[in-house]
Amino acid sequence: MSSSNAVSPIFKRIVQSRLTAADLHFDLTLDEWPALEGRAIFNTSHSLAYRFAAHQHGEGCYYDEGQSQAFSRLGTVVFIPAHKRLRLRGEGGTLRHGRLEFPPGHFPELDHMLASAPASVLQHCMNIQSREILQTLHRLILEAQNPDWASHRILGNLGEILCLDVMRYLTRAQSRDLPNPISRDTFRDQVDRHLASLHILRTSVSEMAELLGIGERQFSRKFREIYGVTFTCHIRNIRISKAKSLILKNSFSLKEIAYYCGYADHSAFSNNFHQVTGLTPSRYRVLHGNHDLNRPASL
Repeated sequence: MSSSNAVSPIFKRIVQSRLTAADLHFDLTLDEWPALEGRAIFNTSHSLAYRFAAHQHGEGCYYDEGQSQAFSRLGTVVFIPAHKRLRLRGEGGTLRHGRLEFPPGHFPELDHMLASAPASVLQHCMNIQSREILQTLHRLILEAQNPDWASHRILGNLGEILCLDVMRYLTRAQSRDLPNPISRDTFRDQVDRHLASLHILRTSVSEMAELLGIGERQFSRKFREIYGVTFTCHIRNIRISKAKSLILKNSFSLKEIAYYCGYADHSAFSNNFHQVTGLTPSRYRVLHGNHDLNRPASL
């Protein structure tokens, strides 16, 4: 890895163990990084790294001509494509990696996908959240620590699996970042209908996003744009409104009301109710409740 305007590497690397299969390499390395403040770098090879001390501070961002992304924290698993514009910043230090590296051309399908991927999609590669990729990197780390006659063949097979999983990850990231084709009216109608159909007010962003066929980030962004509040805040307001109605009927215990309004326990319900109304549910019942206890229970 080099700076974009210099030949000398920006860090010192000590290779502790290496597996090789053709032009595919997996290294356990110890890297000494300098402190960086937005240093522009590039890779001549694709690099998929497992960072053993992911808590160490570091951030990166990809950028296209005339379009830059906000810096994102470097996670445990980081994928850096070859010849993509990248800036890194961080406090520096010593960091151990398990790193798979291969040149462009080894997996042509991945190269094709990367060629058209915008910086916003590549930004997801700063902190890859994939159990499959993580598990496969762990397997390669074990092979590099205890190599034998089969290790190079295992590297070839697992390298191809990792490439496919990275392609799958990029595809999912791109689908999450596509513009949302759902109109405001359709979005609001479907959300309101679903929430009104819930007998017990328990749902989640992931459930709602799946219902509308969009990503969670898109759903949260569009929900706030349309409703003016976050989804969590909106659900809280609906729950408290329903709770007030049930309290006024005076036909249910506060524990039952907490359940019907989607709260896991009475304590959470009471705290949430007090935050919104300034009163505990029991105090609200005393001040506003209908004291005709013979009314039939009805939701």
